[in-house]
Amino acid sequence: MDYLIHLLTIIFGILRRKKVRRFTLQLETCIRTMDQLNIPMNLSKCFWQRYYPILFFIFTVISIIAVDYRWLTLLESSYLKTFIFFYLERYPFVELLIVDITFVFWMSQLNELLKCMLTTTIHSPQHKKVLCMRNGRSDSPLSGIHQTNKSNEDIIKIKKAKEIHLELIKCARNINDAYGLHILLSITTAFILIITVAYDAYCYTLIKYYYMGYFQYCINLYWIFYLGFKIIFISHVCAGTVTEIRHFILQLIQNPLSFTTCGLFYLDYTLIRNVIGTVITYLVILIQIGNVSIQTFVKNSTFTANDL
Repeated sequence: MDYLIHLLTIIFGILRRKKVRRFTLQLETCIRTMDQLNIPMNLSKCFWQRYYPILFFIFTVISIIAVDYRWLTLLESSYLKTFIFFYLERYPFVELLIVDITFVFWMSQLNELLKCMLTTTIHSPQHKKVLCMRNGRSDSPLSGIHQTNKSNEDIIKIKKAKEIHLELIKCARNINDAYGLHILLSITTAFILIITVAYDAYCYTLIKYYYMGYFQYCINLYWIFYLGFKIIFISHVCAGTVTEIRHFILQLIQNPLSFTTCGLFYLDYTLIRNVIGTVITYLVILIQIGNVSIQTFVKNSTFTANDL
């Protein structure tokens, strides 16, 4: 299985080269456009976020070495053979970890850009934020001369903000397309290993004289925690991206224009649909009641004629 994971990781890496280049160019374009609109970006936070995946990778590799140290010492061979054994045994998992961290890194960068597009309060839509930041630069006395063109400039800025948002959504889809096969492989592998390792730990818990020692039981718990944390973290990052996109859309539509009749119902296409449905319903009811009334009238007329 290790060699299969290694081979698939190489194949998936070759397939996603062009896609990775594409969404990196899209991110750079969005950053330049946001800078032109003077949208504040916390670039220092993005810079420090690059080190978090590296630190997590170093911590994970060290923990894997510490977990497997006991088994490596049992080989009683040279350090070179021990290193080769560890390389062949754990390198596929390290490969998966590297690509997982890369995927999480790109999604985190995308989340930060999406947060920059959002406002701090619900009463301040995105277009107002962009306009305030841009118009705040023109404090000269001659700024009043350009008031006639202000509305056109505002429309252009709103369109630019929407274009940036749409480009970020396309970038998120390209990231998903580029890493989709790898994430499928990573999640499937983690799912199978969690089931296998959890079953071994369960057997050791029920049967004390099981072949596995207490140290191996702790190792199994470590792998369960690591694989489960990986699935949870990847899901959390993707869900956060979807939430940021949804929040931006909600801010753009938080003040919708609607026409009502004193607040009773809306004057739009739903009114036509509701009127047609209501008319048909009452017609059916009236026709049914009318048929019953006619039949009753005919019966009463028949009884009256017979009585005469």
